[in-house]
Parts: sequence; structure tokens; C-alpha cells
Amino acid sequence: MTTRAVHRLFRFAPSAGTNHLIRYLVAYAPGRYGVGLLRMTAQSNHMHLVVVDHHGALPEAMHLLDTLLARALNAWRGDHGAAFERDNVDMKELVG
Repeated sequence: MTTRAVHRLFRFAPSAGTNHLIRYLVAYAPGRYGVGLLRMTAQSNHMHLVVVDHHGALPEAMHLLDTLLARALNAWRGDHGAAFERDNVDMKELVG
């Protein structure tokens, strides 16, 4: 799946702090809902996640990820607002 940063801003631009927050929260949020994270890459304004969702909990996991990541980035940068665009998740089923 691919998700884009709000207003296509460089919300996820690499730095030691941003990288740490993203790595931790991308592992934590899906795991809390039983969604398996197979691979992840974060670009400056979007993320690609390869996940396994056997329980249909991906929407809840992504909501938690958005909430926690936005709060963490906002607190760290003294900013406000969401991390991801609403209704802008592109999901593909991988078969093989």
C-alpha cells in the first residue's frame, strides 16, 4: 500500500529523529492490530508498506499510525495537523 503525506509536504524528510519515529510507529501500530508488516520504505512525502492483514484490521492500524505519527512529529517540530492525506491510500493485492 502507498499513502501520501498531507498536502504532499515533506513531512517524512529523513533525519535521525524522523527516521526513528517512523520506524518505531510503523512497527508498533500495525502490530497492535495483528497486521503483519513485511516491508516499509518512507520517502519524504509518502510511504510504501507491504502488509499482511488476515483480520481486516488495516483501517484501524492505519488510523492509529496516522494519529501517533502526527502527534509525535508535531510535538517534535512544534507543528500541528495530520500526517497523511485522508482517503489517499492506494492498495494492491500481491499474489504469488
